[in-house]
Order: sequence, then structure tokens, then C-alpha cells
Amino acid sequence: MVLCRALVCARTSRRARPPAVVTRGLVLCGLFTCLPFAAADLVGVDDPERAQTNYMLNCQGCHRHDGAESPDGAVPGMRDFIGHFLSVPGGREFLVQVPGSANAAISNAELAELLNWLLQRISREQLPDAFSPYTETEVAHLRRTPEDDVVGTRATLVRAIESLDPTSPKLKMMEIPE
Repeated sequence: MVLCRALVCARTSRRARPPAVVTRGLVLCGLFTCLPFAAADLVGVDDPERAQTNYMLNCQGCHRHDGAESPDGAVPGMRDFIGHFLSVPGGREFLVQVPGSANAAISNAELAELLNWLLQRISREQLPDAFSPYTETEVAHLRRTPEDDVVGTRATLVRAIESLDPTSPKLKMMEIPE
């Protein structure tokens, strides 16, 4: 929470009392820190605070503070879903190669840590039993070939995920109109 407060205060004016928007931002920042997993439970995450900060600075603008779908539906939700990508061929690669990941202004090691943190924080139940955390080397290799057809590739991957359990109500919600 101290980290969130420092980031928000650095972007606001020096008022004696922060505006309501800043106060709500502090509450929202705290949401990720209240999730029920201790740092020791996060495989492949050396510094959870750094991973959270990198999410806030590089992902939260589109994917919101909690990985939810954007209000207009243009950005799909990640919460309770992105872990499924690791269960289908090409899904693991996709998470690194989407433009937001591939072009993020963070190191390969930080991106690996961020993805590991994110997957375990917002989609732990959907991870395959044999979850293997991303590594710096893997991310460096995958970032060299960013995804050109994000919508098409994602649609193909979601169909593959649906074929694993076509009755899942959560997957039905993730269908992409064609």
C-alpha cells in the first residue's frame, strides 16, 4: 500500500488533502495486495512489489486494476481466465507476444516475473497442474517475434480452450464475436 501511495502522490499536486479520485485509486491499488496468496506462494516471482508496480505502470491502463474487461468490451478480461492460455498450444507464447507484453519498457526478467505474478494472482485456479513459470531466457526468445494478429490468434486460442471444456460458463462469457 505504501508503494501505491507513493506512485499516486508522485502524480498528483501537493494538496493538503488528496482529491477523491486519488483516495479511490489508493483503495484500488490495495486490491491486488489483499489477495490471499503470500509472496512465498508465487513461483518465479522474486519481488512481488516490483511485479505489481510493473503491472500498474505497463498493463493497468488497458487491463484495469484487477484484470477485468474494459467497460466497452474492447479489452478482454484476464481475471479467472488467462491461466487457461497455458493449457493450449501457442497460448503460452501468445501472452508474451501480444503487443502490450512484447513492447513493454521492462526487461525480459521483469516481464517474466510480471507474467508469473499476474497468472498466479488473478488466474491461479485456471493454471495447468504442471505450471512452469516463465523465465528470462524464454521471454527474450518469444519477444523477438511479436504477435501480428492479436484478435485472430486470440480467437483461435479461445476456441482451443473451449474445446477442453465446452460446458464451462466462464468460457462462454469469453467468446469473441466474429
